[in-house]
Amino acid sequence: SGTVIKQQELESLFRMLQPGNTKVDGNDPHTWNLTVVRGLIRHMRGTLDIESLSSQGGSVTLFIPMQTDTSEDLSPKEQDSSLKGLNVLIVDDNATLRSVIEKQLKRWGVNSDSTYSGKEALAMLRTEHRNGTPYDIVIIDHDMPVMSGLQLTEKLYADDEISPRPSTLMLTGMSISSVEGEARSAGISCIIPKPASGKRLREALADLQQQKRPSQSY
Repeated sequence: SGTVIKQQELESLFRMLQPGNTKVDGNDPHTWNLTVVRGLIRHMRGTLDIESLSSQGGSVTLFIPMQTDTSEDLSPKEQDSSLKGLNVLIVDDNATLRSVIEKQLKRWGVNSDSTYSGKEALAMLRTEHRNGTPYDIVIIDHDMPVMSGLQLTEKLYADDEISPRPSTLMLTGMSISSVEGEARSAGISCIIPKPASGKRLREALADLQQQKRPSQSY
């Protein structure tokens, strides 16, 4: 609650929310609220990761592990094996999100690798192409340090060692309209907002797979 104006104040608030933080500033009017929220996150074994902070705003990811009932039968869509055997590379500096996506892909029979680095992603893409097991799709985070998702995509499409090139799916914490122009120019095939639900991610992968089939059979 309340209004935060300065970026430094926002950074301070998010630092206080980290479950491992035990410091309490009695002079900070936000202390009580944040202490309660931090306790709830810890109690639920959750994590709060800061994706990005700027003078225009911030993007954070709150991850809360949930138990699922595996005794029920899968839905018809979950039983659909159309994505089985697909090779996907996940590039995201957030380890929690990489883990969540990997588990979802495994559920659909998709083969996946992941990395936090754009530079490492390019090396992995070259290696798999040399080995004759190229990635079909690369899932790329929009906002990453050192090399952004857009910069990675541009380098990918300019690299002659990576051919044929995989389709690219970008995840973004910003509004689609604000990044779509640059993303399309960089060569991004599909954009979906974060957090990506299983249904939305599956549909996006299926669409990209379908779009690629005509060019492969040509």
